[in-house]
Amino acid sequence: MVLIIVGAVLGLLIIIGGTVGLTLMLVGNGSDAQGGGDTASTEKKVIPKDALYVPVKTMTVNFADKGVAQFLQLDMSIMTYDPELIDLINVHMPVMRNDMLNLLGTQTFKDVSTSEGKESLRIKLLLIVQKVLMEQEEREGVEAIYFTKIIMQ
Repeated sequence: MVLIIVGAVLGLLIIIGGTVGLTLMLVGNGSDAQGGGDTASTEKKVIPKDALYVPVKTMTVNFADKGVAQFLQLDMSIMTYDPELIDLINVHMPVMRNDMLNLLGTQTFKDVSTSEGKESLRIKLLLIVQKVLMEQEEREGVEAIYFTKIIMQ
């Protein structure tokens, strides 16, 4: 039990560190680009267009523990600003869903019953999508995952 808790904490710290590092890297690149040259053309490249959303089919899994709730059902959407990623996300959706379902199947009711738990799960799912696109296409650009329905019963 202690190993599981330590593993979960370490995993969460790695995820948070990666997210902070990625954010700092993106913020650093944006300020460097604006430092010299034609800032008007640079800003046009930096300012994102409209957000695009790719819905993910409903995912239903049993909780890892048989406690208060028995299953978790999620609807979510993947958000990007890059129209070219829409087709790539759809092409690799089976791999993404597989990895997401594997993660969701390890969750307990206690893991996702709080706001912090849901946010942690959302970040982990986002990292899965980003990892699959990087491994399969060497592409970045998925900005977020948003839950559109959560049922725990």
